[in-house]
Amino acid sequence: MPKRVTVALVRSLVEAQPNDVAIAIDVLRATTTLAVLFGRGCRGVWLAADVGSARAIGQATGRLICGEQGGLPPPGFDYGNSPVEFSRLDLTGREVVFATTNGTGTLRACSPARHVFSGAFVNLTAVVQTALRSLTALGDDAGRLLIACAGTAGHFGLEDAACAGMMARQVVREDGATELDDAAEAVRRLYESYGGAVEAVQASHHAHSLVELGLADDVLFCAQVDVSGVVPELHPQSPWPLHLVDQPAANEGLTSG
Repeated sequence: MPKRVTVALVRSLVEAQPNDVAIAIDVLRATTTLAVLFGRGCRGVWLAADVGSARAIGQATGRLICGEQGGLPPPGFDYGNSPVEFSRLDLTGREVVFATTNGTGTLRACSPARHVFSGAFVNLTAVVQTALRSLTALGDDAGRLLIACAGTAGHFGLEDAACAGMMARQVVREDGATELDDAAEAVRRLYESYGGAVEAVQASHHAHSLVELGLADDVLFCAQVDVSGVVPELHPQSPWPLHLVDQPAANEGLTSG
């Protein structure tokens, strides 16, 4: 049976089903940052519902409080949502509470799916291959590969759509029998019209907003392709708030395979 790929262009269009495998994308910057956090040795990341929850959980548990509101670290947070900043830190054994405007909510929206992975340009090939293996393992029970774009404040985001398009193209290359829905075909052609991740990311409105905040280095970092093999996976059956852990043998939260 050919694999089916569907793309949700914004979070509000995410309709994950129990046998789907999902990839949540927030290129600028949450899912890029998640790959970096685990790559720098972070032991676990809890996805908080909002900034207030993140602050309360972090203060109660002693975990690092990280994330953003309007692109910048909220008051009382230890760090923001900058993959460049995290790439310079040693986070071995540290635990993080994470809240962002778009990305963490998109991961949560995908939670009804059988598997939910956190993807971006930086870990694109690794996350696509992991998702396809997961679909294959489901056999006749397999649903769709759902690629969910976070967008920005509920609106279409060019950078996320382009990343989804590159993922759709990669899926077709991995499995030529793949069926793309209209949105998946559209974003594949969108990505190809730019000819590369850097061009697509820099053309986005969100990138321009980050540059205005002095975060141009983050924009370029997020446009890198396949610089990480880290694949975080969400485990919705874990205690709330959702938990990410960096070993696939763990039983709760998001694992990094």
